[in-house]
Amino acid sequence: NLEAEAAPGAESHAAGAPLDQLRDAQQRRTRMTSRLLKASEEAVRDDRLGFVMLHLPIPHPPGQAILGASSEAEPDYFNNLELADTTLGMVRTAMEEEGTWDSSTVIVIADHGLRDFWNALPVWSTDEEQFRQSLDPLHVPFMVKMPHQDGASHFDVPISSTAVYELSVQAMNGRITSSEEALRWFEKNAGDHPPVCLSRSE
Repeated sequence: NLEAEAAPGAESHAAGAPLDQLRDAQQRRTRMTSRLLKASEEAVRDDRLGFVMLHLPIPHPPGQAILGASSEAEPDYFNNLELADTTLGMVRTAMEEEGTWDSSTVIVIADHGLRDFWNALPVWSTDEEQFRQSLDPLHVPFMVKMPHQDGASHFDVPISSTAVYELSVQAMNGRITSSEEALRWFEKNAGDHPPVCLSRSE
């Protein structure tokens, strides 16, 4: 129900949308994210739930205010990256307080990268456009924390985000229980999940 409120704002992201319409979408998205974060913290604290998926609409133009920030800077894609990091930290803190962080598998992924039509938004800045042009459109942040993981590993072979489903199933069934096993799974299955870049029409 909370995610459904994002739909009206989605229309405001179209190229050529009036600036006041974008500002209104910005305010709605900020309010919605605050409620989603509260619901997310409640979900990860609920010991009756064995699987929780959180879909938070950040970072995303036209941006939204940083929760609890004192800065009066205009919300944009860059400080929304800070907001995404802050949000993940709040979720982690809630899990640590419940004693579930260390024993849980946590997957963090974006549903898409920087989109090539965002530069048509009137709130899209020159700095944001230069940043967008510097990135591979297939690049999507992807992090996996396995239970009791100590240290980090890096997997640099391109892979489709569709692999997340199979990885999640393997983890829930107890077939992948460590970061080493997850890394071996990616190395073995990367060829079955090649990255795909869909155009706006697709």
